[in-house]
Amino acid sequence: MEILNKENMSPSTSTKAIPECIISYVKYQHSKGNVPTHEDIKLHLKATWNLTPYLFGTSNDGLTTSDWDSSVYPTFRSMYSRAKNKNKGNKGLEDLTIKTVDSVDYVFHVDSWLSYSAGASYKEMIGVQEEKIKDIHTTAQFTLCGVASKAGLKVFVPPSDTNKKSDNGMCVAKEYSDILVSSFEGLNDVTREIDVIFCEERLGKLVPIKAFEIENSTAVTKGIARLKALGVPGTIVSTKKAYRKIFDDAIKYSFTECKETLKYAEFVKIKTFSENIIDFEESFNKEEVLNELLKKI
Repeated sequence: MEILNKENMSPSTSTKAIPECIISYVKYQHSKGNVPTHEDIKLHLKATWNLTPYLFGTSNDGLTTSDWDSSVYPTFRSMYSRAKNKNKGNKGLEDLTIKTVDSVDYVFHVDSWLSYSAGASYKEMIGVQEEKIKDIHTTAQFTLCGVASKAGLKVFVPPSDTNKKSDNGMCVAKEYSDILVSSFEGLNDVTREIDVIFCEERLGKLVPIKAFEIENSTAVTKGIARLKALGVPGTIVSTKKAYRKIFDDAIKYSFTECKETLKYAEFVKIKTFSENIIDFEESFNKEEVLNELLKKI
């Protein structure tokens, strides 16, 4: 970390320097016909900080340049997340468009990219063909187990599903054996069929705190009934757009008592949440991941 003299001290300028660094980099890559990824711009930003840390201002003591781990990177992470999710407000990177294809974030500055390649679709631009998920049920279970691991939770998955391979060729029983449990408070013939249950250890007991039913071929109402039986906040997960209306109607007319406890989420939201946690895991502790998942999914 560079020590500053009083003569060249300056207030923190990360919120200005980060967007300038990233946007100029993205534009330059576009001029070469390239579309940078999230990882590309993160590496470029850190390389710039390593070379000229004073551009990113000072730390709180006013004597040293801003630290990467505690200042520059968290600011970038926040700006990037807001840009990706199109949140309102001054996020610094509002001119960027981020498209996720096959779990990779591609970052565009639309005006400069279109000046290079007008009329092409995003997938054509990056030369990637969209692949459909072959086994949404098992892949969703595997993805959710990954989230539970990052949040420091235990997870229950029906034993009949734990050895099935997800689209990445891996299975829950092998990859998440350290957090996989076979029992929990409230286990019965109905709740043992729930696809994924997140549990916390409390006073020597495994207590469910969140549950998921993945519905892509079975009745949504059966999934709702299972989640209701467990009595904790739950989410119906699906890739079928028609299932959203079925869920909404069921909550409105048949399961009105579950209005405040059950949600519906498309699998892409779960997948994106998982990817964000993995991308930024060095900036999250387990408690923060837990709070985010309970709030967002």
